[in-house]
Amino acid sequence: MSLVAPSQLLSLLEPVLSVIVPAFVVGFFLVSLVAIALNSNRTVRNVYIAGFFALLLVVNLAAPVTPAPLVKWHKFSEVRDTEQTEYVFRVVDADGAELGYDDDATLEMGSVALTSIQLRMRTEFTPEKNVEVAQWMLDRAAVHRADVEANSWTRYLAFPRHGLSNSWTPATLEDYGEFTTLRLYRVDFTMSEDGSEVTSYSETLVYEYDETRGVVVDNTGARESRLDAAPVPRVGTDVAARVGTAVAARVATAPVASALGIHGGVAA
Repeated sequence: MSLVAPSQLLSLLEPVLSVIVPAFVVGFFLVSLVAIALNSNRTVRNVYIAGFFALLLVVNLAAPVTPAPLVKWHKFSEVRDTEQTEYVFRVVDADGAELGYDDDATLEMGSVALTSIQLRMRTEFTPEKNVEVAQWMLDRAAVHRADVEANSWTRYLAFPRHGLSNSWTPATLEDYGEFTTLRLYRVDFTMSEDGSEVTSYSETLVYEYDETRGVVVDNTGARESRLDAAPVPRVGTDVAARVGTAVAARVATAPVASALGIHGGVAA
């Protein structure tokens, strides 16, 4: 019997991850509270410590996901080729000013990672699905922008970012109007042999969706690709309702990620 690869296991578990991960987190802390309450019992202490390190070992060696509060550490350095290719999303306002898409706009809605979205837009989704995803991302960007500009103290209670990424701030957004366009770029660059500098850099527009004009550019290779896909209605009733009432917008957009098949995407 062949072993199941972590990626395959992740695909099998994806429909129930939204239940398994929260249940694990709650269960972990409940068990920890019991262990603390019974800390005078040597058997309880030993079992808890052994179980904790066993969980760390399983997560680092075999688990397809890393639920809090466990961590996964790389066991070896990752040597990358000098020639690399990445894909980045950017939003554009009516004046044509571009801004890198903030990962939190989708990560805060069902943990949908941009890496998962761009990969599936290029390799899996149909043109119609890409339009829906692009509109959903613009809606999420508008809601997230409203949250950032509100600058609520509750934002400081959010879990820290997992890596270096675009992070919007009120100051960053001051010079931008309402975002009306989403673009996906392919970025090709070459590093020097010692990795200390970029020797060549180029960007290619892969996909562009505008709320008014629909699909402007589509080089994703999506099945039955065409450039006349009509824009879909925005999620929610109007911009004021969607952006002015962030909570209502979250409820309105929540089913969209699941319907598009991108619910529970995991960051790469």
